Amino acid sequence: MKTFSTLKVFGKLGLAGAIIAGVAGVMLVTQPDGEVSEAEADIATFTTTKALYDEDFAKVVESSGLKPKPYELNGQLVYFAVNYTERSPTEILEAYQKRFVEAGINKKEFLEVPEGKYKRTLDDFASLDPKRINLNEDELDYNEAILNGGVVPLERREGYVAMGGMVPKDDRHDSLEELFADWQIDQIDRLGTKMGAWRFIDAQALGPNYTRVTSMWSGDNTNFEAMGNPQKAGVNPIMETPVCMGCSVGSQMKSLDKSHRYRIGHFYGGRSTDDLVGFYETAMRSRGFELSDGSKAVEFARAYIGGVPEGKIMSFSREGLDAFIAIAPDTKLGETSVTVVEAF
Repeated sequence: MKTFSTLKVFGKLGLAGAIIAGVAGVMLVTQPDGEVSEAEADIATFTTTKALYDEDFAKVVESSGLKPKPYELNGQLVYFAVNYTERSPTEILEAYQKRFVEAGINKKEFLEVPEGKYKRTLDDFASLDPKRINLNEDELDYNEAILNGGVVPLERREGYVAMGGMVPKDDRHDSLEELFADWQIDQIDRLGTKMGAWRFIDAQALGPNYTRVTSMWSGDNTNFEAMGNPQKAGVNPIMETPVCMGCSVGSQMKSLDKSHRYRIGHFYGGRSTDDLVGFYETAMRSRGFELSDGSKAVEFARAYIGGVPEGKIMSFSREGLDAFIAIAPDTKLGETSVTVVEAF
């Protein structure tokens, strides 16, 4: 019997915390080095004061000291923000959950991730009979929140927390029964057609008393198919750097802020790292690029490929444009990952 859970659907839509955090991780290297500076006062105050936010997720994020900038991700408008604090990820989770309740975004605070408690058959979900699906009140509340404009924990482990949720295209509903009143069973796997926006925020400890907080959220009326599969949705390429032969486009992103002029592309495929290095040496030269010394590429690419020994870093330049390419095996996907950052 096929199973369903809100956590699985969040991942199916291309919104799993790991995916968004991966995009955010590449973007972070284009920001100034993180310091616990005057912005720390904003987060510290945020964790200890009370304010009204009128059910506005962006206002809650901004009030915590994160300064959002607009981007285009797979053809869709998104906002990204980052800040650093001495507060721990757990303190950040608790503070945001408190503020989400005050703002009317959540009906209650959610501090734990539902490990294995929310699987349902599609028949059970379609019936939405609490007795039949055998979920307690807290479990139902979690499922309702993540699909109904709330923001709940998606991952919680030592030194890291992630939260997220989706907003229906129509008005928020009073219950799951109302939210799915006109649904058919086959619509469960096409949840994106009913959702208008998504929200994500995480906090990662980088050292003692040093935590990075990032947040991404979409504009209204998001095309969820484009978010999860830009090629299938017909999203036009935005990179000067070509997609490697035989590769698929995972994401492509560009800054809409004139002070941060760059584009980021993530491709993946079955070819080896050495094959892709050869491909890009030829393809980039044919487009008028020359290999450069790569000093700045190291800043961008090492942050992405980390300590993968098989990873390769390439740097190209053309008048008015620098292209940095990181190529590395992705052991989780069993494929080779290519990340391109273009600065212009």
